[in-house]
Amino acid sequence: MRGFSPGVRQALWIDIPAALLLTLSTGLTVPFGGLILRRELGATAFQLSLMSAATGASLLLSLVWVRALRGRAPLPSLVWPSFVARGLFLLVPLVAGAWSFVGLSVLASVFGAAAGPAHAAVVERVYPRSERGRALGVVKMAGAALGIGVALGGGQLFERLDWRWIFPAAAVLGMAASLTQRRLRLTHGPATDGAAALGLAGAWAAVRDDRAFRRLLLAAFLFGAGCWIQTPAHPLLLVDVLGVSAAQVGVFAAVAALATLVGSPGWGWLVDRRSSLAALTLMYAIGAAAPLICFAARSPWALVGSSVADALAGVGLDLVWLLVVIDVAGPQRAPQYVAIGATLAGVRGIVGPLTGALLIHAAGVRAVYLVAAALEVAAAWLVARELRRPAGAKEAVAVAGAGGYTSGHMANATRLLALVLSLAWAPAALAGQSPTDQLREYTDQVVKVLDDASLRPQDRRAAVRKIAHEVFDVGETAKRALARHWQARNEAEREEFIQLFADLLERSYISRIDQYGGEKVRYVSETVDGDRAVVRARVVTKKGTEVPVESRLLQRGERWLIYDVLIENVSLIANYRAQFDKIIRTTSFDELVRRLKTRRDEFDSDLVSKPGS
Repeated sequence: MRGFSPGVRQALWIDIPAALLLTLSTGLTVPFGGLILRRELGATAFQLSLMSAATGASLLLSLVWVRALRGRAPLPSLVWPSFVARGLFLLVPLVAGAWSFVGLSVLASVFGAAAGPAHAAVVERVYPRSERGRALGVVKMAGAALGIGVALGGGQLFERLDWRWIFPAAAVLGMAASLTQRRLRLTHGPATDGAAALGLAGAWAAVRDDRAFRRLLLAAFLFGAGCWIQTPAHPLLLVDVLGVSAAQVGVFAAVAALATLVGSPGWGWLVDRRSSLAALTLMYAIGAAAPLICFAARSPWALVGSSVADALAGVGLDLVWLLVVIDVAGPQRAPQYVAIGATLAGVRGIVGPLTGALLIHAAGVRAVYLVAAALEVAAAWLVARELRRPAGAKEAVAVAGAGGYTSGHMANATRLLALVLSLAWAPAALAGQSPTDQLREYTDQVVKVLDDASLRPQDRRAAVRKIAHEVFDVGETAKRALARHWQARNEAEREEFIQLFADLLERSYISRIDQYGGEKVRYVSETVDGDRAVVRARVVTKKGTEVPVESRLLQRGERWLIYDVLIENVSLIANYRAQFDKIIRTTSFDELVRRLKTRRDEFDSDLVSKPGS
C-alpha cells in the first residue's frame, strides 16, 4: 500500500477484500456458464445468442438507472442492485432446462446493469484522479492472484460436484462482496446530486455536442461489436469444434487470471503515467489478437493464447474504459456518460450475438472470429488516430509542467484558452440572469474591450485584469487544483497558494489576450442543478473551425462564478491538479510554491524588459 495517500489506503483495505470475494464468486460461475448451457442443458446456438442479446438489452435501461441515481447517494445504488444480481444464482437448483438458466442470467444482467452508473460515481469519489489508475490496478491484481487458484480448483470442482450447488455457493460469496463495499467512504469528486438527469434527449445532446466522446463511442461500438458477435460462437468452439473439458476450461481461466494479475498494475501505471487514451489503444490492439487465435486454433491448448489476450483486454475494459469516460466526462457527468456508453453497449449486445448466430449458420464458427478481429482492429486504429490527432485546444491547458508552465509550440492553443478565460473573467452580470445569459453578457463586454483598437496592449490587459477578480472563483479553482493536498495546508499556506495560483493564471493567459484573432462564441446548452451549472459553447475561429468549450459554475449569492473551463473536454483544473500532485509527491509542497514563485518572478522580469508592455 506504500505510495498511496492515507484515504486511498483506507479504501483499498475495503475494496480488496470485496474484490477477493467477488473473484471467488465469478471464478466459479463466469468461465463455466456457456459450458454448462451447452454440455449439460443442451442449449442451441439460438438460445446461446438470445441469452447474450438479452443480456445486452438489459444495458438499454442504463439511462433509466442514471435518472434514478439523481439525488441519491451512489454507494447504495451500487451495493443493492449488485447484491440482488449475485443472489439470483441461489435459485440455480430450481433450474429445469436451458430456458430457465437463460432467464436467471438475464435477470442478473438487468440488476448488474443498474449498478453500472453508480459504480462510476463511486470510483470517482473514492479515488482521486492522480491515484485512480494505480489503485484500481491493485484491486484487480489482488483479485487476479486469487483467481488463478480459483480457476484451477473450479475446473476440478465441476468435474466432481453437481454444478447446481456450486452456483448457489458462488452466489453467497458474491452477495458478501456487495455488502463489504458498504463500508467505502466517498470523499473525492462532486456530489452525485449535482449531476443532471439524462434522458434520451439529453443523451443525444451530449453525443451531438461532444465530438471527442462521439469518436470514442464509435471506437467502443466497433470493439464491443467484435466482442459480442463471438458470444454464441465460444461454447460451440469449445464443445463441438475442439472438445474442451471442464478441467481444461479451468486451466484457461487460471492462465487468464495470471494475465490479469500482470495486466492490472500495468494498465493502472499506463493510465497514470501516460494517458487513458494511450492505454485504450493498446487494450483494443491486444483484444484483437484473441479472435485471431480462436480462428486459427486446431487444438484446445491453442486457446491459452486467446485466454491471455482476452484477460488483458478484459481487465483493460474494466479499468481503462471507465477512466477514459471519467476523463472525458469530467466531474458530475461520469455516471451520465457511463450510461450513454452502456446504452450503446446494449444496442450492440442485441445485434452482435444475433449477427454471430447468422454468421455461424452461413459461414461456420470460425468465420465469426475473423469478422470480430476486423472490427476490433478498426477500433484500435480509430483510437490511435484520436491519440495522434493534433490536440489544438487540448494542449492549451498543458502549461503547468514541472519545469516551467509554458511551451512555445502551443502558442495557438494557448491563445484560444486565453480568449476563453478572458470571456470568463468579465464583469458580473445582473442578478437573476441564467448562467448562459451571464456568460453571453460577459462575452459581449470582453469582446468589446478586445476589439477596441484605441487601447494600448498594456491598457487592454489592465482592463481585463481589473474585472477578472469579480467573476472568476480563483479560490475554488485553486482548492480543486490542489485536491487532496489542500486539507494538509494551514490557512496561511492556503492564502499564499491561492495568490500564487491566481498569478500563474494571469501571467499565463491574460498576458496573451493581445493574440485575440476575432473568434466568436456560440452557446449550445446549459444544465443547472441547485448551485451548480454547466454551460456548453463553441468557439468559432475565422476559418470556421468550431472548438467545444464548457464552463462550470457555482452560484455565490446572486451571481454565477466560473471555477473551471474545459476545451475539447480537457479540464483546466484537472491539468493543473495532475502536475501539482506529481511535484508534491516527488518533492514537496514547499518545492511547488518555490517553482510558482520562480515562474512569477521570471515573467515579471520578461515584462519589464519588453518595451511598451
